[in-house]
Amino acid sequence: MLTASSLSPTSNQGFLSGGGELGQLIRSFDWSQTPLGAVDSWPQSLRSALSICLNSNFPIAIYWGKELHLLYNDAWSPIPGNKHPWALGRTARQVWPEIWEQIEPQFALAFSGQPGGSKDALLPMQRHGYTEECYFDFTFTPIYGEAGTVEGVFNAVIETTYRVISERRTTFLKQLAIQLARATTSTDVYQQAIHDLKTINKDIAFACLYTQKGSEAPLLFASTDDSLAMSNSLLKSLPFEEVSQAGHSVLIPDLTEYLSGIPRGFWAELPMTGILVPLKSSMGSVEGFLFCGLSPRLSFDEDYALFIESVASAMATVVSNIASLEAERKRAEALAEIDRTKTTFFANISHEFRTPLTLLLGPIEDMLTAPQLDPAYKSGLEVMHRNALRMQKLVNTLLDFSKIEAGRAKASFQAVAIGALTAELASSFRSAIEKAGMQLLIHSEPILGEVYLDVDMWEKIVLNLVSNAFKYTQQGHITLTIRAVTQSVEVVVADTGVGIAQDQLDNVFNRFYRIENGPSRSQEGTGIGLAMVKELVKLHGGSIHVSSQPGKGSVFTITLPMGKAHLPLDQLAPPTARSSSTQSAAYVQEALRWNGSQTLQEPIGIERVGTDQSHQYPVAKPTVLLADDNADMRDYIERLLGEQFVVLTAMDGQDALTKLLQHKPDLLITDVMMPNLDGFGLLNQVRAHPELKSTPVIFLSARAGDEAKVEGLNAGADDYLVKPFSAKELIVRVANHIRINQIRRATEQQFYQLFLQAPTLINVFKGPDHRYEIFHPLNKAIFGEVDFTGMTIREALPELEGQGIVELLDEVYQTGKRVEQQERAIEFLNKDGKKELRILTFSYQPWYDLKGHIQGVLNVAIDVTRQVTAQQTIEKSAQNLRAIFAQSPVAMTLFRGSTQVVDIVNERMLTFWGKTKEDVLGKSVFAGLPELKGQGFEAILDHVYTTGEPYSAIEHPVILVRNGQPETVYVNFAYEALREPEGTISGVMAVALEVTEQVLARKTVEEAETKARLAIESAELGTYELNLRTNELTGTDRFYQIWGASRSASRQQLATQIHPADQSIRQQAHQALARTGKLHYEIRVQGEDGQQRWVRLTGKQLYDPPGNPVTLLGVVQDITEQKQFAQLLSQQVQQRTLELQQSNEDLQQFAHVASHDLKEPVRKVKLFSTRLEEEYGDLLPQKAQLFVEKIQRSADRMLAMIQGVLSYSSLTGLSQQPEQIDLMLLLEQIETDLEVLMLDKQAQINKQAIPDIEGTPVLIYQLFYNLINNALKFAKATEPPIITISTVEADEQLVKILVADNGIGFDQQHAGRVFETFTRLHAKDAYEGTGLGLALCKKIVERHRGTITVQSVIKQGSTFIITLPRKQTFFNKPE
Repeated sequence: MLTASSLSPTSNQGFLSGGGELGQLIRSFDWSQTPLGAVDSWPQSLRSALSICLNSNFPIAIYWGKELHLLYNDAWSPIPGNKHPWALGRTARQVWPEIWEQIEPQFALAFSGQPGGSKDALLPMQRHGYTEECYFDFTFTPIYGEAGTVEGVFNAVIETTYRVISERRTTFLKQLAIQLARATTSTDVYQQAIHDLKTINKDIAFACLYTQKGSEAPLLFASTDDSLAMSNSLLKSLPFEEVSQAGHSVLIPDLTEYLSGIPRGFWAELPMTGILVPLKSSMGSVEGFLFCGLSPRLSFDEDYALFIESVASAMATVVSNIASLEAERKRAEALAEIDRTKTTFFANISHEFRTPLTLLLGPIEDMLTAPQLDPAYKSGLEVMHRNALRMQKLVNTLLDFSKIEAGRAKASFQAVAIGALTAELASSFRSAIEKAGMQLLIHSEPILGEVYLDVDMWEKIVLNLVSNAFKYTQQGHITLTIRAVTQSVEVVVADTGVGIAQDQLDNVFNRFYRIENGPSRSQEGTGIGLAMVKELVKLHGGSIHVSSQPGKGSVFTITLPMGKAHLPLDQLAPPTARSSSTQSAAYVQEALRWNGSQTLQEPIGIERVGTDQSHQYPVAKPTVLLADDNADMRDYIERLLGEQFVVLTAMDGQDALTKLLQHKPDLLITDVMMPNLDGFGLLNQVRAHPELKSTPVIFLSARAGDEAKVEGLNAGADDYLVKPFSAKELIVRVANHIRINQIRRATEQQFYQLFLQAPTLINVFKGPDHRYEIFHPLNKAIFGEVDFTGMTIREALPELEGQGIVELLDEVYQTGKRVEQQERAIEFLNKDGKKELRILTFSYQPWYDLKGHIQGVLNVAIDVTRQVTAQQTIEKSAQNLRAIFAQSPVAMTLFRGSTQVVDIVNERMLTFWGKTKEDVLGKSVFAGLPELKGQGFEAILDHVYTTGEPYSAIEHPVILVRNGQPETVYVNFAYEALREPEGTISGVMAVALEVTEQVLARKTVEEAETKARLAIESAELGTYELNLRTNELTGTDRFYQIWGASRSASRQQLATQIHPADQSIRQQAHQALARTGKLHYEIRVQGEDGQQRWVRLTGKQLYDPPGNPVTLLGVVQDITEQKQFAQLLSQQVQQRTLELQQSNEDLQQFAHVASHDLKEPVRKVKLFSTRLEEEYGDLLPQKAQLFVEKIQRSADRMLAMIQGVLSYSSLTGLSQQPEQIDLMLLLEQIETDLEVLMLDKQAQINKQAIPDIEGTPVLIYQLFYNLINNALKFAKATEPPIITISTVEADEQLVKILVADNGIGFDQQHAGRVFETFTRLHAKDAYEGTGLGLALCKKIVERHRGTITVQSVIKQGSTFIITLPRKQTFFNKPE
């Protein structure tokens, strides 16, 4: 057994040292019985990789060999699970059969030399007895062996299963929380949860939600699978009771015990384990259950359980929150209901008080203003009037306070002059204060900033404070101060009254708090006046405080902010004209009574009604209908109005509606609270009826306050009077509304007639269902003789359904936005009942009543069907024109107008111009192509446009800027005027064809012909042309001069002048002409002058379209002098060849002699060293015997080298046959031969695997011997030489060998010189040598059809790069 202790530092198994448990396992493993073999036989590449693996803390595995045998370290051992340590030494396919299809391509990639790997790769391993969901980051890195090929795979891996699954679950929980947060009911929560749980089926195969109410059995709410199927598949009830009692989850180890059909989740395997989780409320009670199927590919651990519990907790938490919110909402609703009940009570009680108050105040005021009133009764009537007013004030105060307390008091703030308004309100008390012997002092400073107030509320504030000051002040004065303080306004009411004790100051603004038994003008009061003042000031964004000293008086200070930033935007209103105070009468009357004044000359608030108040009407009296369920009220109002109007009465709303339809009165007065049909219901019926809708309606109600008034006006009433009311005011308002309505009706009639005469189609729709209020007569052109007035648009035009028109009306009515549609196509049923498409341009805009409420939609439309159809025809024509332009095979464009704007242009024209559409479209052609200016095109285009005469040009030169450079191009173009149907010229159409290439080609041909003619003439060449059909020959003078014949000579005559020996040459040349179409031959001709000349003829055959030869064109040249020179040169070459052959024979003879002379001494060394070994070998010491052996080996190699040199010098390249050379063995031989020198220099040779090559062994030996010897020679004196021999980029044809050293190097600029003979870069006394070594290396490499180069850096060494063929296909010396 191999143990760690047996692995010494010098052992070849030391790489197995360490490595922990796996190191021990590998050392103790009998590897000789495996395909890897004994450890001693393992290659160095495996040893190095395994050593790194075993001593690393990173999970690493090594798969070795083609079968991928597995080796790994301790950090990697948990990855195979229970397959460890069985997996050690086994193949990857044996260890990982379940994931082999996924990882096999990765191994193949690595063995091809490419690294591979993956991130968060899902590898479903079976390492714990089941298929497991596993994720890994891993790399596959190829391990190269000694032969330079991939022998194994280095596998570094990190398991990321925990992170991937945790991130997945965390993301799900986050999204679940976001989705559930939007739910408003528990049902929403459960439905959303089931929906989301379907997306996490890798962790939760299926989920079922059960709800439980109290002690009832849980019911299946929903499931991620078919709920009905889940319910039917239950074999027995789930352990709900156990979970409820335990209060926590219960694991169900075998789902088959409960389910007959188990739903399948994401994975192929069925889930066999489940869990039942309680859904607990915040109070701890169980509200439901979550039943989940667990993943068959994950073990149920603490993290898994926490995830399931988190899902359940998220649902339960949201459900609990919703329950809490629901409880709070119900509580709020209960409080709101109480508030509504209280408000209703106050409203009803107010109504019940106000009606009798009206019937009291009305007759009393009538009697007090009667001229014949007996003075004896007047005093009593005044007492009755004062107390009725006081009761009215108390009712109003209670109602106002109840609204404030309920938060229903709605303010309407507007910019006011606070100084003037406050002074005016306070001044109404001046008479009462002065009657009491006191003074009212008012100090109002200028207020520069804007102050916003609700005027009615401010009246109550000021009247209460001044009234309160007067009540508790017996003498002295009351002072009102209005002043600005920084960004606020202070209103101060100070008195010199009895004051308030310090211990009671904090209570003065409390509800119903009264200071008892203090000196005052009266002990009457409800105790809510100052409380109401404080609340009203708060509604203004202000504050109020009081300071006081008993016996000296009190000061109430109100502070209000300036501006409107502190106020709600929806409560701001524009300034309006304000009438005199409507509330001060009651306060002043009460103050006068405190002062002891029992009567006034004219009671405040009472107006005399006489004949001067009557309104005269031109025809008959207007008719007024009064609806009130109180008979006394009906009689009272009828008596008030009867003098000026015809008054009809009705006992309730239903009775009033009947009489409205019957009598069509000019105005309706109605109470709000009535049986059968109340005032609001009656108002709705009136406004909805087309004949009654414009009838003025006045609400007469006991419901006081701004809110009730606003509600009535918003409902559509024209006016709102609160009981008790002034008789005069009622008469005036009735008269005014009747008169206004009469004027409005007349105006409407005039507008309607104007409307009907408008040339544009106008319709008016009213209400949310868009009922035709006005149906324009022009509609009849589309729909025939119909009238849609009173019909909804859906009733009138059902064919609009689905066309989006009704939806547009809805949008305008609901949002108040104006909608415009241009040329909208709408399908109608025409007057013949057939579908007809109309194109309309129309707008919808809301129309409002005087109060700013949307009443309906105004429709203005123009039928543009004819115009659009005509425009479409025009556009279609334009499109056709554009299509013609686009498809045109030539460049085309259209210029519009007198400025020649480019309207249409095709791609061919843009290419010709060298421009884009953006450069020219919509611009004048001279703006888009400024280079055209000054080239004459302005005048041409203007002439065509103004006269209509066409213009064309051929091969016209134009300068265009294309690709940023000006260039001259040639173009054939035509301009044609474009005429409209009526004959007017609207533009110019241009067609262009660029002919630059043709023009330039023609010019090139012409120039070439000229040059050829000059060349022929200068070269003294003769040309000829032979018509092959007629055999007619024509030639130049030079042609006949060279031939030595006259111009009249025929072809046959010229042929007879050819030397008889050359006639066959001519025949062969013409045979070749028939095949190739080309003629070339050299012959001798005998001229008419008797001279013989050498002539060279060349020619080319031309053909007609069918391919028949028709013409032979050619050139003839006199080459007599060339032939004579060639003959002389041939003689000189032959003589030089003979001389070289003799020199070569002499060199070969010298080589034989030299080699013989060299061999003889080597033989002697061999002979005598052999005899020395044989005769005295036993006597020699061992070291001497080693020397003798080396002498003999060196002598043998010397003989071989001499013989090789002899053979190289005596054999031709063709006679030598290359041999297969083992370069690794050859290098070892060289290392042995240089052993002494290497030991002397302590040199080291590092060799990598070098493939075999073909070549001459002795020469290849000499090549590497010279290079290695050169490296040793030029080594650094201070550093042992290291020589590295390696290969790079080896392929099937070539081998590239690098011989690198760490020597002295040289300047790279001398790299070409080192291969020259006798070249030395260093002095002889520094480095010995002949300067032939590297030159010989170059010759040897070139001899083998290779190359040799060198790269060098001074003081860093040199690298020689030798490229040699693996196979020598031929073996000649380089020419």
